[in-house]
Amino acid sequence: MNVKNTPEWKAAEWDYCGIQADLRMPAFRSAPSEIEIVCRLRGIARRCPQFYPAVMELGLRLLSINGDQRSVRRVAKAFRLMGGELKEAGIALRQALQVEPKDPVAAGNLEIYEYLGKHGGNYFDYLRRPLDRNRIDRLADQEKWDRADSLRADYNNCRTEAFAQSILLESPEMLPRLPRLLATLRVFFHFVDQLDSSGVFLNEDISLVHTNFKPIMHKFIFKFGDVDRETTEDVFEALMAYYGFLASRRIVNAAEFKDLRKTISGRKVELIGKMERYNAIRHDQTIEDERKEAIREELFEGDHAWPHI
Repeated sequence: MNVKNTPEWKAAEWDYCGIQADLRMPAFRSAPSEIEIVCRLRGIARRCPQFYPAVMELGLRLLSINGDQRSVRRVAKAFRLMGGELKEAGIALRQALQVEPKDPVAAGNLEIYEYLGKHGGNYFDYLRRPLDRNRIDRLADQEKWDRADSLRADYNNCRTEAFAQSILLESPEMLPRLPRLLATLRVFFHFVDQLDSSGVFLNEDISLVHTNFKPIMHKFIFKFGDVDRETTEDVFEALMAYYGFLASRRIVNAAEFKDLRKTISGRKVELIGKMERYNAIRHDQTIEDERKEAIREELFEGDHAWPHI
């Protein structure tokens, strides 16, 4: 018997449409909170585990909140359930968007569905999909910066999510360090984005990071001040873990990652020494400002005086 003809499927479909209606028409009651939506989706998935629209939306909503391993399995399960029924999944997702056109979760689900329908694979293949650099460059050339920035952010977020999920699924020994790694990457890449004058930097631009690693770190130490040894080593560790993952998935060139790893190892002692010396003179009231600037010039080789790389 086709699962779609079962009472459980029909009830799940009715309940799922009810969620979309409540999102669309909050006039009759207050709009449901994210927690309430998740609870209702859990109930649907529990009563009809084969109803993939709810299973997938539940997984993606939980991924956006928690990024936990169980959410990953839910998303993977949803796409397995979709199996040969991509057409029906697309219909369900489009119906959800008709009810609530501005729902970002439904829109994101539809984008994933369309990519997988065209290219095959699973959710993690979508996260690791090839970069469309030409599209970003065209948008920048046309000065459509909002769209270019949105596309850059989407690629960056997908790569970060794939990196995090790879640790959750494949490297449980790194789990205690994961929150700190992700926080360090977020701060570091935001800083590099501000330094890059092109306006089209992506976190996976390993060439830019490698070529400018020393001046970037000079500016980082100067900008944030009181950066300690632990923070500096966190940057080194996070970059090697992140780019190592991208290299293993052929998103960045493996030889270039090897060169970056060699550069980080070779500069580590030097940069930590500069950080410690700078921290020692920053708040020393006995050193005159001119002398402090001379020391900064010596330590950072003039890199601290320029806003871009």
